[in-house]
Amino acid sequence: MRVRGLSRSESSDEGQALVVVLSIMLVVVLLGVGLLVRVNGDLANTNLETNIQQARALAQSGVADALFQIDQQGASPSSFCNEPNSGGECTLSGIPGAPGAVYTARYNVSSGTFTVLSQGTVHNDSYAVQATVKNIPILQDALDGGAFVSFNGKSTASVVVTDAYGNPVPSATAGIAVGPGGTLTCNGPPDNPPDGQVVEYVNYGGSISKCTPYESLGPIYSPQQPSQTCPAPLNPYGDPPTPCLSSGASACTSMSPGVSGSDVGGYTVTGPATLEPGVYVCRGGLTMTGTVNIDYAQSPQQNGGRVEIYVFPPVGSTASPNVSFAGSTVNACETLAGGSGICKGGLVGDPTDLQIYAWGSGTAGLGASQVNAVFWGPGMNLTLNGAASSLTWTGGLILGGVTANGAPSFNLNFDQRLESEFQQSNWQISNYLQTTPNFSIP
Repeated sequence: MRVRGLSRSESSDEGQALVVVLSIMLVVVLLGVGLLVRVNGDLANTNLETNIQQARALAQSGVADALFQIDQQGASPSSFCNEPNSGGECTLSGIPGAPGAVYTARYNVSSGTFTVLSQGTVHNDSYAVQATVKNIPILQDALDGGAFVSFNGKSTASVVVTDAYGNPVPSATAGIAVGPGGTLTCNGPPDNPPDGQVVEYVNYGGSISKCTPYESLGPIYSPQQPSQTCPAPLNPYGDPPTPCLSSGASACTSMSPGVSGSDVGGYTVTGPATLEPGVYVCRGGLTMTGTVNIDYAQSPQQNGGRVEIYVFPPVGSTASPNVSFAGSTVNACETLAGGSGICKGGLVGDPTDLQIYAWGSGTAGLGASQVNAVFWGPGMNLTLNGAASSLTWTGGLILGGVTANGAPSFNLNFDQRLESEFQQSNWQISNYLQTTPNFSIP
């Protein structure tokens, strides 16, 4: 029997089919390879982007840590940069919770700012940022009226945050505050401080009428009357601590030959006079006239170079004493040869060097004076009437009440160096940008 073979046409068709199949398989393989290459590329890009994002977060963590560390230094920010021979530059690595982050912070004394360079690295991919960190203080208690603060008519109250040379601090916020149950009333035009500063009215459990902007913080700050013994009773509101007269305080007459008077009628400092640093008690009242300075040449300096004066009633009496600086110039500043201005050498002085604590509800006669000091009289009232009434005060004022009628010249320069006692530091980023990750880490 004969077996029939395949015809030539059938063989050709099968060969062509095989070529088509192989071509399809080749196309599929090429598409697969292309897809694999693309997927790998996408994965690489995704990983790179992920690394960069994580590195950016680490770099930002470095800036955040720098802000925290700087803020802990309080009134001495440059102490953060205390590495030997560092030129004021500090470097930190191993930030908690941020492995792979490293930053360097350099403090500029002249501008009072930090330049922070922070770098984060993830799987050899780095991201870096540069930030300028500046202290924009919030002075919520530049002027504390306790029970009331009233600006009536066309009154002007210029509350300005100043540096050691009397220059306004840009963008600072100063506060005029009242305590629990107090009232803030503004019937005059709004204040217009310089350099972008803001006067903010602060309500610690009181009420506010026509004063803007304002902030209500609750009864958390209520200055109490100074105590005649130490330790002082705890402030029921928590802040601020109550000042107290130490057992080693000296008699009022011993702080200067220019002091006269008695516990019955009070004491008068007649300028020109120089006060010796120390802690003193003036019973019956205190009046300063003329020009009064502090003796910075005392050697060795007592009480850290500060003059602290406590004004109390005579022993056994509850009569409220009065305090008056009317017509006087009281300077908490060193007098240097060759200088100019109220305080020689160009400085406006350090108001923490003269602190006056007054008990009771007597009169605070502060008008027509220029004073560089801190005054603590939470039971005393200050009244300024009309254009003929003026007060220029550099430091801080804590009173029971403030009334400004008409258009008095009322200028309060809240010196930035009060930070350690009254001020809240507020370090903020004033400039922020991406930079090359190749900067030098000392």
